[in-house]
Amino acid sequence: MNATSTRVTLVHEGERLDMAARTGVSIGALVPPPKAHQPSGFLITTADGTVVDAEAAVGTDVLEGTVLITTPVRAGLRSYETTDADLESALRASVGETAVVLVAVLCFFLGGLPPLIGHGRLLPTALQIAGACLLMVLLVAAAFRPARQRSAVREALGALTVPLAGGAAGALLAPVSSPDSRLLVALLAMWGTGAAALLLWIARRGASEAVSAGAWLFLAAVGTIVPATGVSRVPVLVVLMALGALGGLLIPGFAVQVPNQQLLDMTQLRVMGRSVRQPTMPPSREVSPRSVSQSVAQTTVSSVALEIAFGSLVLLSLPTTIQTALADGVTAWGARVEIVCVMLLLLLRPRTAHSRVLRLMPRLVVAVAIVLVLVLLWVDGGEGVITRPWSQAVAFIIFLTTAGTFAVGMFLSTVRSAWWGRLGDIFQTLAAVVTLPSAVIAAGLIDVMRQL
Repeated sequence: MNATSTRVTLVHEGERLDMAARTGVSIGALVPPPKAHQPSGFLITTADGTVVDAEAAVGTDVLEGTVLITTPVRAGLRSYETTDADLESALRASVGETAVVLVAVLCFFLGGLPPLIGHGRLLPTALQIAGACLLMVLLVAAAFRPARQRSAVREALGALTVPLAGGAAGALLAPVSSPDSRLLVALLAMWGTGAAALLLWIARRGASEAVSAGAWLFLAAVGTIVPATGVSRVPVLVVLMALGALGGLLIPGFAVQVPNQQLLDMTQLRVMGRSVRQPTMPPSREVSPRSVSQSVAQTTVSSVALEIAFGSLVLLSLPTTIQTALADGVTAWGARVEIVCVMLLLLLRPRTAHSRVLRLMPRLVVAVAIVLVLVLLWVDGGEGVITRPWSQAVAFIIFLTTAGTFAVGMFLSTVRSAWWGRLGDIFQTLAAVVTLPSAVIAAGLIDVMRQL
């Protein structure tokens, strides 16, 4: 017996397909399965925009000659699946991490900051030990909290700020009786933060925790090597500012993480097959929409965390670089060129970022840098920076250049033109090429090599 067929037209990914389907078949069976880059599937509508259920039957719910159009569904359209319990748990987790950070900052200001500025201890020893124990308990509780779905910015900020509890605990436990008590408090605070970040990464194994551990351990290592070797902090901070700006160019390579089971390297498989000394290759996993979504989410979180880390490194080094630029000599000119190139790089680099957050964060660093320049130069606390009459003109030129590059960068990000885009690429490349040599000149390494 011949089955009755119904003819429909399917417009799928730009192709028009005329189909003859058996009456009673669901519409979802006619639509090809979503590819790996389409984790949310398709939305099926008629020519007039009416949504058609994927379980609708051909010939009964969908009549003869109907034109069906498929549209890729974004993940954000399925937010209705989030329940009130999920929102409440996510809010509770955010409030808990914020409380940990606030307690850590409070303990550091009460017990760690006074020894750093030469005022000695303000709290009794028993209270310091109790505060350190409380911080360690909060840190362990934060490390083993259940994983919940959160935004990339909250995930990155939580991973980078929660380790401050370990730094505050280290500052509370640091002895202040030795002559080098200030240096000891600073080192214990940095290494305590690095150890806490490493503990969080071991417990969670997340992408943002890995970035946090690397950033805090790098800062602790630099903070230990500089006083141990007797090197001046000025050239180190000047070079770190250039590295922070250039590191943003490497974020796409650092952030992308794909499991090895999803990568098929035929050459490696042939080599592994010929050798009996190599371990057995794990079987490759099928690339599913869920695995692709997980990889994309991890990449986004890593990118945001790296942007915060590199931007903080630039802001940390900026005051010292400005002081170097306001002096005279070859190093001052190198610092001035470095500041301009770093600002250009931060403004032009995020033009091609896929996320609005990733486009905004480097430019936010530039805006904070402009405010920092004003505060450093024209507030009462910054009178000692300007030591010569003509340095005010240099400071004003630096401010105008930074503000001008900020305006130009924002303009280039809004104009969709091949000519302006090519011009932005040229200036970005020039800034990237000149940044590190100018930092080397500003750090005085040319004079050091000449003396050697």
